[in-house]
Amino acid sequence: MFHDRGGELFVDELPLATIADRFPTPFYVYSATALRAAYRALAGALPDGTEVLFSIKANSNPHIAVVFRELGAGAEVASLGELAIARRAGFAPANVAFAGPGKSRDELDAAVEAGLGCVNVESVAEARRLSALASERQRDCTVCLRINPRTRNPEARQQMGGHAVPFGVDEEQAAAALADIDRLPRVQLAGIHLYVGTQVLDAAAAASTIATAVDMTALFEQALGRPPGLVAIGPGLGVPLFAGEQPLDLDRFRTEAHAAIARRPAGSRITIEAGRFLCAEAGAYIATVLDLKESRGQRFAVLDGGLHHHAAAAGSFGNFFRKAFPIRTVRATSSSPVPVTLVGPCCTPLDRLVERLPLGDLSIGDRVAVLASGAYGYSASPLLFLSHAAPAELLVDGTHVAQIRAPFATANLFVD
Repeated sequence: MFHDRGGELFVDELPLATIADRFPTPFYVYSATALRAAYRALAGALPDGTEVLFSIKANSNPHIAVVFRELGAGAEVASLGELAIARRAGFAPANVAFAGPGKSRDELDAAVEAGLGCVNVESVAEARRLSALASERQRDCTVCLRINPRTRNPEARQQMGGHAVPFGVDEEQAAAALADIDRLPRVQLAGIHLYVGTQVLDAAAAASTIATAVDMTALFEQALGRPPGLVAIGPGLGVPLFAGEQPLDLDRFRTEAHAAIARRPAGSRITIEAGRFLCAEAGAYIATVLDLKESRGQRFAVLDGGLHHHAAAAGSFGNFFRKAFPIRTVRATSSSPVPVTLVGPCCTPLDRLVERLPLGDLSIGDRVAVLASGAYGYSASPLLFLSHAAPAELLVDGTHVAQIRAPFATANLFVD
């Protein structure tokens, strides 16, 4: 957990300043305690028997995935690389679901070969390609059909359903698509998949996605004459990132999610995908002040890290990341707050983490922490931009800190 003790930022039981003395910045640091707490909070808000899948796209470090696997989670992957990460983290193939709108032949073939628990197909054409590969290998493959519902979730900060999207099959066409897929050889149609948005902080809105998915089981049963064996749901659970946002009311979510899941057909399994909710608040990005300057009355602090490592914090990852992430100094300064704009080392005006933030009067060598950075930080950033070195990743567990990904020079990635 990240917490303040007398003006000093701690990670679990270790002062962050001490960690930064040992490991050069910039780096990401994660709290294993916070990862476990987030998983247990979510699992505790769901009915017994509901399965939680960790969305590896949120944080692709296999050591993070191991923490969730040890707690009993499955994994949701969206590429061949993420499948390799899930396998490296020790997830059994039966506990892995493969999602994504554009799966290549190699990815579909790997899913068949591995015997994954489910492939969430996004079209009849994709299901046919999967059927052909499964027939070549003489192996069955379990699938769910992703459905794009008629209605959208208005509380989702990033909409991925309810309107014209490249994801899944529109609800109006789903019955025919289900019937077509059910006739394909070597494809075992288990159920439906629904994911309509992300960064949802309203408990009722998050639970409404679950309710919508449960309601769609009637469509499945009407089309095929049997209830689905699996209902895969991504409710898009979020965490507060910006000033004025409130955390998800888990008590209300628990009440409404239980009510929705109670209506599912007897024997239908429910899986809940989560990424940001599980790991965002468990991580921080740490950078050091390299230079201080003033330009026409505005004070700037130039850091050794920026948008190339943390695109979301710089507002360069998705339209809704346009406000400042929570940022503070690793150690409180003794001076009064002074408005300062934090920028990175990249030669672009886009490399700004925050405008005129009232921090203590910074000095060269001071360190700052960008909090709520455990999800879509390292995994969603243009690490090759300007060929700066990629940052390290650290994992703290109580009083123990380990480097779980070394920094590396991106200029060394060429093939001679």
